[in-house]
Formats: sequence, C-alpha cells, structure tokens
Amino acid sequence: MASSSSSYALVLATIMAVFSAAAVLSVSAQDITPAPAPSIGDGYSLSMSGAVICSSLFVSMLALLKH
Repeated sequence: MASSSSSYALVLATIMAVFSAAAVLSVSAQDITPAPAPSIGDGYSLSMSGAVICSSLFVSMLALLKH
C-alpha cells in the first residue's frame, strides 16, 4: 500500500513540475523584449556656452551684493 501511495505522489509531482515549467516558459517568452539601442552622442552636452553661464553668475552676484 505504501508503494502505490509513493508512486502516486511521484506521478503527481512530475505532472505538476511539467505544468509549472510550461507556464514559466510561456510567460518568459512573452516578457522577452529587445534592449533599446544605446544613445550615441556626447557624454555631456551643454546647451549654453560657458561664457553665458559665467556672466549670468556674475550678474547674480552683483545683484546680491547690491541688495
């Protein structure tokens, strides 16, 4: 009697493993998407020149000191 119970449990465990593997494979196949292309360009692009930023900081300091 113990032999039929253990074989039943083994068959049940095998069936559950097959269905689990099939479910995981079907879900992971849907989730796979290609990676986006890396952006190509400057590592640090500054939209304003350094002179504009420095003059802006200078005028701001003058206004702060005048106040």
